[in-house]
Amino acid sequence: GQYTYWSQRARNRPRNRGLRIDYFLVANEMPTDAVVDVQLLTELLGSDHCPIVLELDVGALCGQC
Repeated sequence: GQYTYWSQRARNRPRNRGLRIDYFLVANEMPTDAVVDVQLLTELLGSDHCPIVLELDVGALCGQC
């Protein structure tokens, strides 16, 4: 039930009938603990796409920068 796109033409957003077509891609070399959280901001309106947020731990990415 968590989607990032709803067809406006079909008026699918109120019925939550959508697709999950927006992604963040990360390199295989990225430490798995660098990804802290991922959120779909479904409450933000104005587009047929939902903003997505990827929170990274910069310290985990660059060691002891």
